[in-house]
Amino acid sequence: MTDRPTRVALLGAGRIASMFHAPILRANPSVELAIVADADPERSHLAEGVPFVSNWHLAIERDDVDAVVICLPPAMHAEAAIAGFEAGKHVFVEKPVALTAEDAARVEAAWRASGKTGMVGFNFRFQDRFEALRAEAAGADIVAGQAVFTSAKRALPGWKQSRETGGSVLRDLGVHHADLLPHLLGEPIVAVSAREAEEGRIAWVSWEARSGLIVQGFYALVTGHSEHGVDLMTAEGHIGTRTDDAVPPAMRRPAGRGARTERALRAARALAPSALLRGLGEPSFSRTIGAFVDACRDGQSGGAADIADGARALSLVLAAEESAAAEGRRVTVPAD
Repeated sequence: MTDRPTRVALLGAGRIASMFHAPILRANPSVELAIVADADPERSHLAEGVPFVSNWHLAIERDDVDAVVICLPPAMHAEAAIAGFEAGKHVFVEKPVALTAEDAARVEAAWRASGKTGMVGFNFRFQDRFEALRAEAAGADIVAGQAVFTSAKRALPGWKQSRETGGSVLRDLGVHHADLLPHLLGEPIVAVSAREAEEGRIAWVSWEARSGLIVQGFYALVTGHSEHGVDLMTAEGHIGTRTDDAVPPAMRRPAGRGARTERALRAARALAPSALLRGLGEPSFSRTIGAFVDACRDGQSGGAADIADGARALSLVLAAEESAAAEGRRVTVPAD
C-alpha cells in the first residue's frame, strides 16, 4: 500500500456523477481527483480546479491517473472499461457493465488479463437495510420472496428512453436485483421468467434460485413514487426492508400489533410524496466507491461486486428480456 493518494479520472459528469461520484471522490482523503472528462463542455464546472477534457480517451491515457471511475452512458461502459484495463488502470464502472453478453465477456477478459481492480457500481450491497437483511436471511428458512423497485416519473435523458442504449427498466433497475438477490440469498439465480409492459418501462420477473426458491419482482419507471425493497417469507413470518424503513429488518409475524403497524407504515409510504419518506443522504454510494479506492490500494474487495459479478447480473437481465419476448418462457442461466 502506498501513502500517495490514488489519482482518479472521472469519466462522465452527468446527473449521478454530479450528485454522488464527484463529491464522494473529493471527500475521500485517499483520493486525488486528477481529471474529469465529459462530451458536454457545460459540465466543466464539475472539475473545479482540475483538468477537464471532452474526450474520455485522453483522460485514460494520462500517466498521472491510477484509476478510472466510469459514469458514461451505458453504451460506452464496455469500451471505456476495456480501455482502462488495457492502459493499466484500476476500473470502477457503473451498472450495467455492458449491454451485450459478448461485450461483458470482453470486459471480463480484459480485467483478468490486467491484474487490476475492477468493480461494478452495485451500491445496494452497501445499503444499511440490505446488509441487515442479509444477516437476518443467513439464519432463516426462506420459502419465497417478493421484491420491488420503482422510480417516480421524471424527465429522462435520451439514452434512458431506448433499450438499445441501456434504457429499459430491467437494465436500469432490474439489474440491481440481478446482483442484490443472490447476494442476499447466498445462492445464485439460475433461471428467470419475465413479462414487460409500457415498451419495457414496466416488468415482472420471477427470479429462481439454485435451491428452487423463487423471488417475484416488480420493476417500473413510470409510477407516481419511488419504492425499493425485498421481503423474504419463512414458515414463521417474513423478514423484509424498504430503503425508507425506520427500523432494521427483523422477523415479522403474520399477526399482532407489529403486523398492523407495518401495514399502516406501508400504506402511509404509498400515499406520501416519495422524497418525504425516503432517505436522501444514504451512504451506500460512498461506501461502494470507498471499497473501490481501498481495493486499488490494498487489493481487498470489501464485499463489492467485481467485473464477473457485473457480467453475471447482465446475463440474468438479458435472460429476462429473452423470456419477456417469448411470453414469459422460463430461461435458464447456469451458474458456474
